[in-house]
Amino acid sequence: MEPQGQGLGGRRSLQLPVTASPCTKVCLLDPAMQWCRGCGRTIGEIAEWGTATPERREVILAILPDRLVQMRSDDISPNSD
Repeated sequence: MEPQGQGLGGRRSLQLPVTASPCTKVCLLDPAMQWCRGCGRTIGEIAEWGTATPERREVILAILPDRLVQMRSDDISPNSD
């Protein structure tokens, strides 16, 4: 068995930071926006998450708050009474 922190052949393995998924387990696609109502990602962004680089994940994470705000503001409609 090789010492911890070393990869095959005794070389140190590079430990990349793992960016946690923004998934909230509320997987429902907004029909108008085509964004997940739980996390704000598109189907494409959800599909690529597992293979995305840390940099790409950070780009995706950066746009989600605005999307979620936009979806929630679109849900609020004036009272018709």
